[in-house]
Amino acid sequence: MSSNDRTTCIVCGSPVPPSRGSRPRKHCSPSCKYKYYRANRSEIQKERARQAARRRREQRQAQRQQWWGYCVLCSRLYRLATPRSRCPEPDCQQRRATFTVTGVQGRKRAERMGSPVEEFDPIVIYNKHQGRCAICGVKVRTAGGKRQDTTASIDHVVPISAGGPHTEDNCQLLCFGCNMRKGTA
Repeated sequence: MSSNDRTTCIVCGSPVPPSRGSRPRKHCSPSCKYKYYRANRSEIQKERARQAARRRREQRQAQRQQWWGYCVLCSRLYRLATPRSRCPEPDCQQRRATFTVTGVQGRKRAERMGSPVEEFDPIVIYNKHQGRCAICGVKVRTAGGKRQDTTASIDHVVPISAGGPHTEDNCQLLCFGCNMRKGTA
């Protein structure tokens, strides 16, 4: 028996067989193990919950050190509360509240298809095209409400269904009408 193996069971006091793994045994039989965990279940569960909470807290603290970002509207550096949080400035929040673009669910589709995915803000695409449709050149609407032909829509140049990535370089701004006429062709 190695030096770290127990010699007696912590429940009944009978001899404990040698352990086969790296951890020493505490019980002589499965029934003693069951009795021990049944009697001490609440303390064991509380300790496991404390350990899990400590691990989650350490992981969050490690991640928070990396959560910094630049606002695409005001170009300020700000600390992110979560990886997807937005700029806390009231002007940016107000502008973002009135900005609605259809077709931004492509990220989830691309993840399901196994295509490369890049996090980007739809406002970046809107600004890249100066708010105009890439096909017909009409000024697109960004406010919510009833979907019309002039509603802003994000389109993938190489469709996700054809293996195209969901990246900023592969996306363009189209009016909803042009996007529906274009399809995946």
